[in-house]
Amino acid sequence: MRTIIENQFLKKSEKPFPTFVVDAFTTGDNLAYTGNPAGVVFMNYDDEIPDETKQKIATSVKLSQTAFVAWDWTKPEDGDCREPGVDDRKTLKRTIRWYSPTHEFNLCGHATVGSVKSLLKYYQDKTNTNDLVVENIEF
Repeated sequence: MRTIIENQFLKKSEKPFPTFVVDAFTTGDNLAYTGNPAGVVFMNYDDEIPDETKQKIATSVKLSQTAFVAWDWTKPEDGDCREPGVDDRKTLKRTIRWYSPTHEFNLCGHATVGSVKSLLKYYQDKTNTNDLVVENIEF
């Protein structure tokens, strides 16, 4: 997992979102630069970054796909901002959207795999734990 440069499309007052390049489906012993790379951007809420800005970010990343991973779709109106992260069951639940440099996609396998890899690594490092659970959601 490689960290990429901070986002130039954010306002000066906004802090950059964690953004990575992840190689999915690597060969050998997870060797960097051997798989299918995807950009991964973490956000608290999907509506924090407008769709037009997501498209600009994906274009600037210059990879076939960039995944935008958020804790939830929208920030609660009541201002009850739950701390994004791991819930009581140590289960990560996130939303995800995929963009190419030219448009939004309905689904992207390697960017999804890269997103899960990034989430696990990011939260294992942040919480110093190895007991996270990954669940699937039917759609």
